[in-house]
Amino acid sequence: MLKPTLLIVLLMVLITSAQGQTARRTMAVTFDDLPYVNFGNGVYIKNARAATAKILSTLKKHKVPAVGFVNEAQLEYSREERIALLRQWVESGMILGNHTYSHPDFNTLTVEQFQEEITKGDVVTRQLMRSRQPYQLYFRHPMTHTGDTKEKKEAIEKFLETRGYKVTPHTIENSDFIFNVPYATARTMRHLRSVCVMSTWLTR
Repeated sequence: MLKPTLLIVLLMVLITSAQGQTARRTMAVTFDDLPYVNFGNGVYIKNARAATAKILSTLKKHKVPAVGFVNEAQLEYSREERIALLRQWVESGMILGNHTYSHPDFNTLTVEQFQEEITKGDVVTRQLMRSRQPYQLYFRHPMTHTGDTKEKKEAIEKFLETRGYKVTPHTIENSDFIFNVPYATARTMRHLRSVCVMSTWLTR
């Protein structure tokens, strides 16, 4: 039978050994729904430029590489200005990934419909990333829904593989958008009330 003191020493040795063998953990930083998600009736380009500059400045400051997943349907309006936002990500050393064209739920689509979303979703980003070739192509399913049947899931995985994509699900989701919507709305309403009060005061 081991003496208590000897048992403690053995336990300390085992713990120290286990700690020494702990693998180094790394984390990938990603952003969804680029170039920018606008809530309420705010000025899109003005807000998007400010937010993009702050995000990229912070990433650069801490030397953090990142992948930004794009929904190219957002480029339909103010096209050149919005493409310019994506170009900033590339010029800052970040990678642009495919988050489908319009962010649909694959569980509600056919395989063919989702394939079209994938092919339409990387037209601009592939052009912007040409200067970075060769680079790894990344794809993220909206809402991480990979298909409501095994057959659909496997069909899309094969399709993505033929196009050179690596499927990139998120493993940590803070659901910040749930809190950001009322926050952004409240700020907008506060600003509008201030403008209204000021206008009333000026007209008196």
